[in-house]
Amino acid sequence: MEKSIVAIIGRPNVGKSTLFNRLAQKRHAIIDKVAGVTRDRIYHEIEWCGQHFIIIDTGGVDTLSQDNLNKQVLLQTQAAIEESDIVIFLVDGKTGLMPGDHDIANLIRRQNKTQVILAVNKIDSIKEEINTAEFHQFGFNELVSLSALRGDLGVGDLLDIVVNKIDPNHHKTKKKFEIIDLYENIENENFDDLLTLDLIENDENTVNIDTATINFCLIGKPNAGKSSLFNALLKKHRSIVDSISGTTRDSVNWETTYKNRNYCLVDTAGIRKKSKVGYSLEGFAVVRALKSLSACDVAVLVIDATLMITDQDQKIAAKIVESGKACVIVVNKWDLIEDKTLRKNMTDEIRTHLRNLNFAPILFLSALKESNLPKIFEAVELAYKSSKFRVGTSPLNEVIHKALTLSPPPALKRGKRLKVYYVTQVSVSPPSFVLFVNDKGVFQPSYETYLERKIREAFDFKGTPIRLFVRPKINKRK
Repeated sequence: MEKSIVAIIGRPNVGKSTLFNRLAQKRHAIIDKVAGVTRDRIYHEIEWCGQHFIIIDTGGVDTLSQDNLNKQVLLQTQAAIEESDIVIFLVDGKTGLMPGDHDIANLIRRQNKTQVILAVNKIDSIKEEINTAEFHQFGFNELVSLSALRGDLGVGDLLDIVVNKIDPNHHKTKKKFEIIDLYENIENENFDDLLTLDLIENDENTVNIDTATINFCLIGKPNAGKSSLFNALLKKHRSIVDSISGTTRDSVNWETTYKNRNYCLVDTAGIRKKSKVGYSLEGFAVVRALKSLSACDVAVLVIDATLMITDQDQKIAAKIVESGKACVIVVNKWDLIEDKTLRKNMTDEIRTHLRNLNFAPILFLSALKESNLPKIFEAVELAYKSSKFRVGTSPLNEVIHKALTLSPPPALKRGKRLKVYYVTQVSVSPPSFVLFVNDKGVFQPSYETYLERKIREAFDFKGTPIRLFVRPKINKRK
């Protein structure tokens, strides 16, 4: 049975994202004192009294503004209302009734939505209940007052109404809403720690790589065309696109299918230089992008074809390698390049300046013209399968011994030469191998690169990093 969808809509800064986070019981949407933080639609599944449903956070509708960004926010909100079964129309009990509230009420009526809950937010005490009186003039049957910030006033009542609208016969036990710390201030997030992605070794033996959903995120600098590519891959206007850099703030995800394979796409905020990102709204957006990178199976690094490779591209590439993620490099806006013979030059530039991603395939495409888009899914699947591939110990050692014979390691340390006793794969995502040797001190980085290349060639690892760990052989007699 399909889950019911509940959309939260309202003017900017009435507390939609605060309510969304309260219902989700985590800081899923970015919150800031500045109005208009949320722009795209954000989804999360929640459960209340045994009933599961999906909530949508939407951007604030500013009906007085006619700029392009606000128009796109309005389109996103209209789409959320259209696909929802229940609408939570959130208003501000502190400021009272505003002209924009009338416009949003009319927007709901024009879409013939009958399942509407008028929620008056920022009612922080019983004394403030009087502030809800003027909102009755809208004529909606359900009205509830609450404090999304505090969480102990009205939030549980709102959820009870939602569940009753989903299924009036649903048996529910009165449940008290659990109050958790939502980290309302961005200062509470450890920005520096989140910018450094720790290596977590894993061994996913239970994953069926042929049927699993592949999670891949689009990552890169601002204005590289990530949101345009996201929309083009989904064949719908899911992320807001604008010529102003930094339009995307929250990480937006959506599921789709290509050739019977399920994919979860994630659009992330553009990552600028850390020196230009403060501990503010944009800073938290960058943190979200890096969290999405940490959680994905494959990173798709989007590069603007009209620009040269920069230091920031290199830093983002380094984050991908540090996180151990499979990777595909996408050169977007290729339709703006008139001389297509420059493809080799662009490829050489990427291979030169992004050496640590030399394992990643490079695709040239145009999100705007929707050219070569299926190749992304194909490259992502190949990279995913490579990252999950496990090599048998016997063929692995055969390849290493052939490599040692073909090009023996140089003699170091008073003629002492490296001996590799045996090799074994210890984990996947990324494929990681342990080499047991006679002396770690004589294992040179250049020879490590050589052995990695031989492993990659022998087992056709494409689109995934490989990690080699060197350990001295245990002397059982000692």
